[in-house]
Amino acid sequence: MTSLYSEKQLARKNRNQLWLLCDKLGVKRRRSKADCISQILAVQPQQQPRQETAVIDYNDDELTRPYHVCANGVVIHRTDTYAQAERFCALQGYKLSDPVEQVQLEMDDYLFHEFRLPELAY
Repeated sequence: MTSLYSEKQLARKNRNQLWLLCDKLGVKRRRSKADCISQILAVQPQQQPRQETAVIDYNDDELTRPYHVCANGVVIHRTDTYAQAERFCALQGYKLSDPVEQVQLEMDDYLFHEFRLPELAY
């Protein structure tokens, strides 16, 4: 499968590079750079947005890169901060299934129930 190029990426290429892409895609070479770019954009496959959901998980046991992005039960990315994990999901087109607020509520609920002081009997 050929890689997908945006109009901006194609505009940065010189005519010889564009002609190589034309040959690769089976498109007739054009003299004008603009014509080459429009032809390449017309025939290249369109990128489909991802419909997968991802979960950001935190692992205390890992000293470096404790945040894991998981999709379909498989770790696909490791990073240092939650914000970096969110950015990765946004750039790759993954939909987060657990927003930050939900995770924080779950953590607060866990901490409240786990460390609650016992009631005193009078």
